[in-house]
Amino acid sequence: MNTHKNARLTFARRLIAPATALAIVVVRRHRLTQARIAASLGVPKRTDGRVLARGGLSHLKDLDPIVPLVRYEHAAAGDLLHIDIKKLRRIQRPSHRVTGNRRDTFDGAV
Repeated sequence: MNTHKNARLTFARRLIAPATALAIVVVRRHRLTQARIAASLGVPKRTDGRVLARGGLSHLKDLDPIVPLVRYEHAAAGDLLHIDIKKLRRIQRPSHRVTGNRRDTFDGAV
């Protein structure tokens, strides 16, 4: 008695018609969801999602144009100079992280 399962596929994926794939992409550009596209064209949602993923349109954000970054450009190098003026406490001596000696016992800045 043979108990192992046959490795052959039980089904074969059918290719979608190129006209249907093009129609899915065209309708997606009108910002419809995948479920509405599938319902309107009569194709399964899984097929619709596969076609949109192949076309790089699976997310609605993929339809939005890429917004360029706003960068500050100044003529001189020192135009955006920033100086911290907060008065920090005085450090008496370096801690064990600087010296490497863990026996340095100091409570911190005064």
